[in-house]
Amino acid sequence: MQLGSCLRLTILSLRTNNLLCIPDEIGRIPNLHVLNLSDNKLRNLPFGLMKLKNLTALWIADNQVCHTCEIVYCETGVWLVR
Repeated sequence: MQLGSCLRLTILSLRTNNLLCIPDEIGRIPNLHVLNLSDNKLRNLPFGLMKLKNLTALWIADNQVCHTCEIVYCETGVWLVR
């Protein structure tokens, strides 16, 4: 199954899976509201996160995401990673 075909998915928990990366295709899950990526080995977050306009909760604790990355939630409902 491809992530882009999960059109009805609203909650996705990938917690504690030793993931090194998340595919950019995650941005093709239009109804995703909650995404838990905690306790993995992520260094970067995919730009596809910016396409998740319905995302209301994002957990990324206990990863290796660079400290210079900043996640900002805009009023338009778009997540920005810079």
